[in-house]
Amino acid sequence: MSGRGAIWSFVVMHKQYFPDAPPPYVVLRVKLDEGPYLMTNLVGAEGRAPEVGAKVKVVFEKAGDIYLPQFTFD
Repeated sequence: MSGRGAIWSFVVMHKQYFPDAPPPYVVLRVKLDEGPYLMTNLVGAEGRAPEVGAKVKVVFEKAGDIYLPQFTFD
């Protein structure tokens, strides 16, 4: 897989559900270029608001002993 896709939908979370994820944070549903969908987070947006159809690419962020796939603008 290329790790590239487009934002299919998103929600901005304003309530803290997880200790390591202070609000606000963005949860995305990304449609990968190869077809599958993936639920993930938007990181490194640098003040840019998400919009449906925006191109994104995968980045891997360390979380404890694992790396989580998250997405940033392409």
